[in-house]
Amino acid sequence: MASRQQPSQITQPMGAAAQGRQVAEPIVASEEYMRLLTKLIPSTKELIKGGFVLSPLTPSELQAKVKCQKCNKKCKKDDRLPKPSAQVGEGSGNGASASTSTNGANGAAAATNGAATTNDGSGNTRHDRRNRYRSHGKPNQQDKGKQIDAANGEQPKIWTCCSKHVSQPPCSGAPAHTPTTYPPGVLEKRWRFVPTPSTPPSSSPSHCEMGLTTTLDSELIRLSLIDFFTGQILLDSLVLPTVPMQHMNTKYSGVTRSDLTNAVATKTCIMGGFEAARREVWKFVGPDTVVVGHSVGNDLGVLRMIHPRVVDSLIIEEGVRREKKEEEEREVKRKMGEMFERGMGVEEVMKWVEEQKEEEERKRKTKRPEDGMSLKALAKKKLGRTIQDGGKRGHDSVEDAVAARDLVDLVVEGMMREDKVERERKEAEEKKAKKEAEEKAKKEAEEKAKQAAATPANASGGPGPGTQGVGDFEMRREGEEREAKKKTAKKAEEGRPPQRRLREMASSLC
Repeated sequence: MASRQQPSQITQPMGAAAQGRQVAEPIVASEEYMRLLTKLIPSTKELIKGGFVLSPLTPSELQAKVKCQKCNKKCKKDDRLPKPSAQVGEGSGNGASASTSTNGANGAAAATNGAATTNDGSGNTRHDRRNRYRSHGKPNQQDKGKQIDAANGEQPKIWTCCSKHVSQPPCSGAPAHTPTTYPPGVLEKRWRFVPTPSTPPSSSPSHCEMGLTTTLDSELIRLSLIDFFTGQILLDSLVLPTVPMQHMNTKYSGVTRSDLTNAVATKTCIMGGFEAARREVWKFVGPDTVVVGHSVGNDLGVLRMIHPRVVDSLIIEEGVRREKKEEEEREVKRKMGEMFERGMGVEEVMKWVEEQKEEEERKRKTKRPEDGMSLKALAKKKLGRTIQDGGKRGHDSVEDAVAARDLVDLVVEGMMREDKVERERKEAEEKKAKKEAEEKAKKEAEEKAKQAAATPANASGGPGPGTQGVGDFEMRREGEEREAKKKTAKKAEEGRPPQRRLREMASSLC
């Protein structure tokens, strides 16, 4: 298909000439910074919820990548295993057929979920999207061969391609998908996800720009990688796809066909598609590298990389808003409790709750673009920076990578301030506790000294605690004198003759 060549939209040098170019202010690296940065890595549950691929695709997951040959939409399970078909009621003049399966929820019919049909006053009936099947969907069994009357409360089911009722064949004449057939190993190779091999660790913000292949799959056409701390470009290059491209998605990618053609001619692009680009990324990114970005799962997906060590500014913002919502819900419950404590009735409290819900709904409907969670909205709101403002020139993947990096840096800086405040609070508490302990010990020592000074001498006549040295000396001296007197008396008695002693004893008896 011929297409008009668009002029080049890229003004900065790319390829080898871009390496080392300073695109952001450096960030001081430290152990504390890396510790806090790694705390922002999502859990496995969060990564899976965010659409990250954490293991090679299973056969059923590979089969889900199969698309229809005619509409390029993903085939549902029922389409890959066609069931016996039946004639589609009146009006199917071309003999088109449809499956007789009544499982509208799982079939390719993209079953409706209860929308309405309205009339705009001009005689034209507008069908809500939720009541519309895909152009290759399968109608429900009960809808075949009849027009459903909306006036009776039933909503008509129509084809999305031509708005005909499902009892009539769609304009394509194919009510069921026709799955694309692939040569052996082609589908597996194209969707083979591989883990990051071992290389020196670092931290790198990345951003990829994608175009659409002829099968409407996203395909890598530009890859930008910068060093988180130095702010210098590690890699910024166009990537030549190995599959046919329908368009370059220039409005968003900022890449035109002429850009890619010129890069091939000057040999400044990566040849070999996403596999070659992935090898270039591995020169800077290892299994321990923290990859930073906004909606990083999309970038890793087009590179077919399994890399769980990521910090995603989108996931961070989702967490912040989730916590804010939970806090608001707790506040509503707290106020409800206060209202009941004040004696308000149930009806009055529930009326207030309904008013809060209406106010929340009003805020949601009047949400401004800058209140969104896109990279552009967050950069404007949190960084005061306008990005992706090139109009038809599209996005700049380096600019996007820098914005995602600065958003994450803003979060880490906030965490560092909180840690500092917490550290200072703990130090103040420890200092206060130490001072109180010292004052307590001092008071206890003073109390003991007062008690010791006030204690009287003991009951045995011994000296008190304050005169213990003098009392001991006098007691020893008195004891020695008594012992000396006893010895003298004993010697005098032993020196008298026995007859004299007897006479003295006898006289004493008389």
